[in-house]
Amino acid sequence: MNTAELEQSILTSAREKLAAKQLTEAIDILTQGRAQCPQSLSLCHLAATTYLALGDPEASRRCGHDIWELAPAHPLGYHVIANSYLKITASYDYSGNQMCQQALQIAKEGYCRHPQHHGLLLTVIRAEMLLGMFNESLQHCEELLVSNPDMLGAKLYAAQSALSLRDYLTASSYASQLLVNAQTGQLAANILNEAKAGELATAIIEGCLEPIRNSSDFFISCSQMVSLGRDCLPAAFISRQGLRHAAMPFDWLVCPAETLLQTLQNDFHDFLDPALIATRQAGHSSYHLKYTNLQFPHHDLTIPDVHAAFCRRLTRFRALIKSSEPVLYVISEANFSIACEIAEYLPSTSRILSLQPEESMTMKTPRLVLADRLLHVEVAAFTSSSMLPAGWPVLRNKRIKTGGDIHCHYARTIIELTMQSFRYDRRVYI
Repeated sequence: MNTAELEQSILTSAREKLAAKQLTEAIDILTQGRAQCPQSLSLCHLAATTYLALGDPEASRRCGHDIWELAPAHPLGYHVIANSYLKITASYDYSGNQMCQQALQIAKEGYCRHPQHHGLLLTVIRAEMLLGMFNESLQHCEELLVSNPDMLGAKLYAAQSALSLRDYLTASSYASQLLVNAQTGQLAANILNEAKAGELATAIIEGCLEPIRNSSDFFISCSQMVSLGRDCLPAAFISRQGLRHAAMPFDWLVCPAETLLQTLQNDFHDFLDPALIATRQAGHSSYHLKYTNLQFPHHDLTIPDVHAAFCRRLTRFRALIKSSEPVLYVISEANFSIACEIAEYLPSTSRILSLQPEESMTMKTPRLVLADRLLHVEVAAFTSSSMLPAGWPVLRNKRIKTGGDIHCHYARTIIELTMQSFRYDRRVYI
């Protein structure tokens, strides 16, 4: 068997394992195959994509550099390394935006060298969207569609970018073109519903916010936006707008407002005490033994490296709340009185946005309460489709579920528009 036949045999075996979702076995085959065919770009590239599927972006990035050693400046190298950086956005030691920025720079360089490699431009678009650069991503989608008018990925990213820009007409136009395709039909239907919800929410919230904009200096220029929990919802909103500057301790956990207040009152004395943290699912999740409502659904803090990462996040957070930096802190599912107490522990230069979903059949307009540095926003949320008022849009025939409460896209749009009333020095992030 010559080298080309051996390479093809290895690729076939690895792809069979991938088709059967046996990723570890596929990597074993590819590792052995790369030792037998060290000059194979195809084996290296397939290994890189398999490592990404396994959740090991660092290994994938190393494969990208191996591609460059075999073929300097090869487009596959740019593609693999840029996508690896996008996967590292949840790294413990780096902010997601820094990794996205590196991915963007690498993908742009690769696309300048290889303008016919459309996968690189799609990676540029993905990075721009993650950085909140939706004008740029929409422009690049339209550029790609000039030469590839039927490219589904470009149409989908264009619709999502337009939706984030609140250009609902453009979003609906692109989404309508995707409805008939089996792969994108459901996503397109969701975008159309989100556009309808966005139009409704925009009309309502703008009227509520205008008096606050005109009568107070609440909407200041902020240097960054930081989540205080209760769950992943605030951090998800912040990330969606490309404004997650650094990893913070309350980004991806479940911490009710009452528990947050307790930890602030005792200066986080036992918040990360290893003796008070137990594993829920080994390697995946953990919980606190003292603060029984405090849970880490995405992290096992009994793992030393993970615990160390949270210690760094807590150190960063404590320094921030003792500084005079103008920060917007966002907390969900806190009642007004608790939110006011929490605000007392945050700097006088900061602002606090408290988001309280209310399960209500009659609340058509959000209730906004302004108290010094705190804006408390109550919005309608529904726990079943039957509770939706007539004519309200539905997302995936479900609600957006977080932390036990279910929020319709209407509520999400109102919350995002309220956040966007603040001004930010975006140079901090990109």
